[in-house]
Amino acid sequence: MSEATTETAESPTYEHPYNDAVSGAVIGSWADGSDSSLVVAPEKLTELLTHLRDEEHLDFLSSVTCIDYQTYGGKQRSGIDARFEVVYHLYSTSKHGGPVSLRVRVPEDETIDSAVHIYPGANLQERE
Repeated sequence: MSEATTETAESPTYEHPYNDAVSGAVIGSWADGSDSSLVVAPEKLTELLTHLRDEEHLDFLSSVTCIDYQTYGGKQRSGIDARFEVVYHLYSTSKHGGPVSLRVRVPEDETIDSAVHIYPGANLQERE
């Protein structure tokens, strides 16, 4: 597994165009050389997903998955302090664009809002 690099901001001032639409939604970035992702504030997830679907035309959620970092030895090196990370991959069927990859870090005893009301195809994937 390749090493990941993470950049995060302590405040919602991380510079990204999506923050112009949903203030404080993007709080960092993640990359490992083959995939780049945006780290999203958990409390802003559904607002950002709605914006991406309605305004950016990212109308297809291809996957939702969760990474469990409980036994991952490189967790601290990667700057990840939460146990779980939920990853979303979005595409545009009309613009033939994507993927836009979002990562939401979730502590062990917390939950995040469902994406089903925004992307109905998340229904089965969120149950896994």
